[in-house]
Amino acid sequence: MIYSDIPLVTIGIPVYNSEKFLAQAINSVLRQSYSYFELIITDDGSTDASVSIAQSFKDDRIKVIVDGQNRGISYRLNQQIELANGFFFARMDADDIMHPKRIEEQVGFMMKHPQTDIVGTAVCVIDDNNEILGYRKASHKKTQAEALQGAVFVHPSVLGRTSWFKQHLYKEEFIGMEDYELWIRTIEKSSFAYIDDILLFYRDPLKFKLKTYLFRQKQLRNFFRNEGKKYETSYVVNKLVLISYLKGVIARLSSILNVDKSVIKKRNIHIETYEVEKKLQHILSFYKNIKSQRIMRNKMFITSTVPQFFLFFKGQINVLKNLFDITLVSSAGEQLDQIASIHKVDKCAIEIEREISILKDFKSLFSLITLFYKQKPFVVLANSPKASLLSIIAAYLTNVLHRIYYVHGLRYQTTKGFKRKLLMFMERITCLLATEVIAVSYGMKKILLEDKITRKDVSIIWNGSVNGVDTDFFNRDKVEDIYVKNISPNDFVFGFIGRIVKDKGIEELINVFKKIKNIHNNIKLLILGEIELHNSISKSTQEYILTDKDIIYVGRQSDVRPFIKKMNILVLPTHREGFGMVVIEAGAMEVPAIVTNIHGCSETIEDNKTGLLINLKDESDLYSKMLSAIENKNLCTTLGKNARERISKMYNQKQLWEEVYKFYSNKILN
Repeated sequence: MIYSDIPLVTIGIPVYNSEKFLAQAINSVLRQSYSYFELIITDDGSTDASVSIAQSFKDDRIKVIVDGQNRGISYRLNQQIELANGFFFARMDADDIMHPKRIEEQVGFMMKHPQTDIVGTAVCVIDDNNEILGYRKASHKKTQAEALQGAVFVHPSVLGRTSWFKQHLYKEEFIGMEDYELWIRTIEKSSFAYIDDILLFYRDPLKFKLKTYLFRQKQLRNFFRNEGKKYETSYVVNKLVLISYLKGVIARLSSILNVDKSVIKKRNIHIETYEVEKKLQHILSFYKNIKSQRIMRNKMFITSTVPQFFLFFKGQINVLKNLFDITLVSSAGEQLDQIASIHKVDKCAIEIEREISILKDFKSLFSLITLFYKQKPFVVLANSPKASLLSIIAAYLTNVLHRIYYVHGLRYQTTKGFKRKLLMFMERITCLLATEVIAVSYGMKKILLEDKITRKDVSIIWNGSVNGVDTDFFNRDKVEDIYVKNISPNDFVFGFIGRIVKDKGIEELINVFKKIKNIHNNIKLLILGEIELHNSISKSTQEYILTDKDIIYVGRQSDVRPFIKKMNILVLPTHREGFGMVVIEAGAMEVPAIVTNIHGCSETIEDNKTGLLINLKDESDLYSKMLSAIENKNLCTTLGKNARERISKMYNQKQLWEEVYKFYSNKILN
């Protein structure tokens, strides 16, 4: 199923002296196929071990609220609703068991039916020994009069919009019938829906809790007498009062005669088919064997040579956190600490050199083998060539089940001779030992197959890109104008964003910019990025960048948006590219791009519609396209508007996260 924005779900479990079944209930929540939730457990003054059991589960998604008071279930439910951060709120009792797909199915239903406020499900009724007593269907009632004569939902089965619950809180004075009153009060001004599939195991003990049952019947009669005539005739109300008295008599007699079991079974629909019962028994037996200890979620180790790479995963890490316990592994650095802290995930610093260094590489490999052997990750997600090679080898040697190589770029593309052959060999080894190869773009996939790097079925998540674009964040209307020295309102501004290295085509860009300056006034080149020592540009080019009055070099910037807004067009004459991330970020800001027509980069634009393509290392072609951008004043505006429209459809970050969630849920966890 597809989740729009993967909505957070708040699951509420009120607890009072529930030590016998609480661990089972919590474990069934942690085993949900839909794991983007928070679980709020509110204790109502328990005197048994309930609080200790709840607090023994060390999961960041669980919040245990304890104040030592006995305030009643309505108070605790309202407390959970007020604390809820989720878009949806789901009910559950402390002795029930969720079907593994309950939340997934109910969220899916609500997303398909945005007008619905509450959806309930059928439930399988079980006893204290997890034996099946039958099941109960939702009642599909629509009016207050209909609701008065019987339950609308099995209360713990409901999931609804949190905003609805906050508008319609439970009334604490209706003890023991808080849900009954709520449904009657709201049914005609709300939209209720029902799923007939069994998605909850509802516990009904073999013996009546006679005192509790009789108290509830008394409360019910008081409700009929005081509130019933608002919804029904006196005749119907008196009939309901009489029926309540008769239920009390039957409960007393069944208790005396010890026929509780048969009476309870009559309250439920018998499961007639062997297949249904077998299926339910299978799930129950699965939960029956779960111990009280915390269920450890699968571990995922995300590796990279340098911590800066994890910036590309910003936000997506939170999506992956819903499925795995995440540890970030890279060379030490302040950024590693910051990113791990922001996302509240673990980190491990292992020094990994970008260049080939036999002794240092063996040391890094040994460190990775030691780490994986001790921690036993379920998934290793490897990024960047060197880190990928070493971590995939280490994962293979330590029998990590899922070894994923995420291919962002191929260094051998811009090398020659022996080094090229060596780098290609390294890529082939990485792909061979990986269990899954993901390419960042369709162009990158084509290169992997054409160069015979792998014979595996290379995956691409949605339309490609590492993390997509937050089109709300990269929106020029929401970015304030800034003053940049030497740029005036009448200037035509070319832009460049990226590492200042030869592979990015910066030499060609500077050469062409010099020529255009000779025939055009009021043009500027705004450059963002770091001048790297490795694969660095010539000294003359570097000096020109730093000294020319028409080149504004601002270095690396944490927020590129104000600078993109200053640009008329972005220029990326790169020699190799896994995916043109800066191109789609600029496009989202309505700034088009001139991009090299190579695999992995060209797919970010449509030529002459959302940007302009140039031939690889072709300065004359680059000159022509930059000149046309200057001389056609409306061209950049038109291309920019088209670019934002395309990127909003193709690379929307929230949609990509949705697809990431589906990929790992379906392909790795299933």
